Amino acid sequence: MAFTVPQILGSYEQRGAYRNQKEAFLAFLGYSVGLGNFWRFPYLCAKYKGATFLIPYFVALVIIGLPLYFLEMALGQYLSIGPTHVFCSISPGFCGVGWAMVLVLMLETIYYNIGIAWTLFYTVSSFQARLPWCNNTDCSKVENHYKAAALYFNQSVLGEGRQHDSEINVLLLLCLGVAWCLLAAVIARGIGSLGKVLYITIGVAYITLPMLLVASYANSDGTKWVESIIQYMSVDTDNLLKGSIWSEAATQVMYSLGLAHAGIQTLASYNTFRHNILRDAVLLVLLDTATSILCTLVMFSSLASIGEDLPTEEQELTQLLFVVFPALLSKINTIPWPTIVFCMIFSFGFNSQFVMVETITTALFDQFHVLRHWHVPVVVGTCSALFLLGIPLCMRGGIKFFQFLDKNITAHSFLFLGLLEVIVASYVYGLNNLMDLIRNRMKVSVCAPFYWYFRLMYLVVTPLFMLVCLIYSWYDRVGNDDPWEVFGIMVALYPFVIVAAGVVYAVVKNWNKGLASLLVATKDFCPEYERRERAAGPQTFELQVPTTPQLPLGG
Repeated sequence: MAFTVPQILGSYEQRGAYRNQKEAFLAFLGYSVGLGNFWRFPYLCAKYKGATFLIPYFVALVIIGLPLYFLEMALGQYLSIGPTHVFCSISPGFCGVGWAMVLVLMLETIYYNIGIAWTLFYTVSSFQARLPWCNNTDCSKVENHYKAAALYFNQSVLGEGRQHDSEINVLLLLCLGVAWCLLAAVIARGIGSLGKVLYITIGVAYITLPMLLVASYANSDGTKWVESIIQYMSVDTDNLLKGSIWSEAATQVMYSLGLAHAGIQTLASYNTFRHNILRDAVLLVLLDTATSILCTLVMFSSLASIGEDLPTEEQELTQLLFVVFPALLSKINTIPWPTIVFCMIFSFGFNSQFVMVETITTALFDQFHVLRHWHVPVVVGTCSALFLLGIPLCMRGGIKFFQFLDKNITAHSFLFLGLLEVIVASYVYGLNNLMDLIRNRMKVSVCAPFYWYFRLMYLVVTPLFMLVCLIYSWYDRVGNDDPWEVFGIMVALYPFVIVAAGVVYAVVKNWNKGLASLLVATKDFCPEYERRERAAGPQTFELQVPTTPQLPLGG
């Protein structure tokens, strides 16, 4: 006797998964909270005079932050697959959006990891009996801690005292190599090992931050410390009328939360199918914002502690993190503090960088399933390639390359990709269909206030706000006389070209099906278990039924 049954598991390679919901939440928190909270957010608050920046930032958080965070978590969790396949399945015509996210993220990882290398450089230096940015003397004898720390960062870390621009800072290169080796070692163990690392790194970070705030007060004139906090809370209404503050606030929300980076979708793809993403999205957005504000309070109070005003030069603002904290630590002049603080900064950066590189490798594994059999070699190869691409950042002029990449990648790319993401989900696939699969298939409880809030944001407010900010970000480049502006525009257009190439590819591939098929979700836009069942197909089994000989009646 023969019968047919579906084989759900088939030959599909198993993806990794979190061990529990706590580790899933920590993974998202570690990704969203990074160097952007410590470095870019205080820099923008300083640039726009304290709390003035908070007003457009909170507006952007409501209009862009929470809606996009929830959307990316929903798409990743529903499909259990990386971003490159998400957009190919929801709308083939927009297949280039996912790849644009991953390839832009690859550029970001190159310069982001040099920040982690700087942190390692300081961590190693802090083990010395006398801090090197105190000119190897007793730190209590240093007259101006800020200038001493700035000189050390520029001369010893960035290598500005070297004769040739192409000369490499060997110690910094070694730190960069160590950072990539640590990333490769953790990623090679898979997503399941991430939780063990996050318990330590996030714990250290959130314990140290409040302690540092208290230490800045203890080592300062109480009056100046309070004045610095008041200065942070001041509002300059004239700045609110500038288009640049709104554009940069939108960009910072995208950068800080990791929106349109493909990282959230990647992390959500390892969630269970009915994980409560609305609860997590709200908590994560609030925690990320609270961390940014706390980091800025620490930065402003630290400046007050060392008796310095906010720097006015843009280059000095971008280096705040690696000048202010060393200056404060030299004033505190207590042995454990430098190591603890730089380990904290390293933890913030490492958590985010882990997910960035994991996103790149996940895209490769999802595109080429056979590579999952060579997980470790692929991870090591990816990290090695990105390390080689980051070597120019270890040269004398590396800081200029760092600022060049940061400016041209973040200014337009994420706003553009996030805008396309909202349009595809809300208008191409359809918001009603999207909310149906979230509420009815994934069983995520979305109460009426949130339901109508998301409808208003996705259909009207979010795309319009992002479009205006994107247009202004390009308008703001007009009149820029930087000799590298042409190359900057080429880098900024990078995601636009990839998306356009994806459209051309989709048109050629689906020519026989008609152009309308480019805007229709494919059969692969479904949960992973359905794709696995379809890939396996029905299988036939022979069931042997034993028979017994018939005995003659009356025998």
